[in-house]
Amino acid sequence: MLYAVFFSYRLYFWGEPSKHIYQVLLNALGDTVISYGCGFLIYNLKLRFSGNKKLFYALSVLSILIGIAFVYFIHVFVYRLFHMLSSDFLGLFNAICFQLLDSVAIVISGALAVMIENMNHERDRITQTLYQLNQEKLQSEIKYLKARMDPHFVFNSLNTIFYQINDADKEAKESLVQFSDILRYHLLNSGLDKVYLNDEIKYMKAYIDFQSKRTKDFITVKSSFEIEENEFLIEPLLLMPLIENAFKFVCTEDKHSGWIEIAASFKQNKFEFNIRNSFDPVAIKLCNGAQMGLQNVLKRLSLLYQSTHDFKVENSNNAGVYSCNLILWK
Repeated sequence: MLYAVFFSYRLYFWGEPSKHIYQVLLNALGDTVISYGCGFLIYNLKLRFSGNKKLFYALSVLSILIGIAFVYFIHVFVYRLFHMLSSDFLGLFNAICFQLLDSVAIVISGALAVMIENMNHERDRITQTLYQLNQEKLQSEIKYLKARMDPHFVFNSLNTIFYQINDADKEAKESLVQFSDILRYHLLNSGLDKVYLNDEIKYMKAYIDFQSKRTKDFITVKSSFEIEENEFLIEPLLLMPLIENAFKFVCTEDKHSGWIEIAASFKQNKFEFNIRNSFDPVAIKLCNGAQMGLQNVLKRLSLLYQSTHDFKVENSNNAGVYSCNLILWK
């Protein structure tokens, strides 16, 4: 379609299609290739540098200038090829007024057309993905309602167990209270769209402490949290599959001593989460569903934090270290 537009413009500009048809074809082809290339490049720069607007604008302007130069020299080449290059054409005033300005219009209009087309495709893809996600969510809610147990019954039962535990066993009582808090947060917040980061951090700390007590005899757990005061919102339980996987797959064979390191920080409107653990590559390959938690996180990030996240996974089989690093920003 872009080629048809440029071809029609060139045809109208020359006014004698039978005489200049080959020149029109070549000029329109050059215009289309360069303008489409610029649009494709700018669109991908927008995706790559969405967090750095100054760099994005600078690179976009540079791309347009390079495209303009290419279009101009293509015009010169075509004119020379058909022996139509005159001194008037090469004059500075004429070159600026006609050819360079013409090139600017071609590159910018073509780039905008390509960007709009790509954004429409992206919008359609997101719409389709959200539709599928809503269908999956609906099915999950139906299954949940079918299998739902009354929360009051659950907590009343836990309360009953609490008072049945011997008063001397303080650690068991503390663990039960901690488990109740974890379960309450999960039931109350898992269905929300967003929660405050500070609340999610409290939940993660409670879960890590709870699991650390269970695995204290064979796993060393270190965690650090440096969270500034903030009003940052995050998808509930987004990071839990990563933490659960760390406890599940750390040195799964024969309960050899393993380790887990967890660090989270929030500074200057940027949240960073890093988790590392020792692991046995052979044991993980034998476990069914070892990648399900990671795939869950990747899917949610791609849908909910398209251009505001950076997620890296490093799997060092030789060193027996598995690490995930996630950065979220506004």
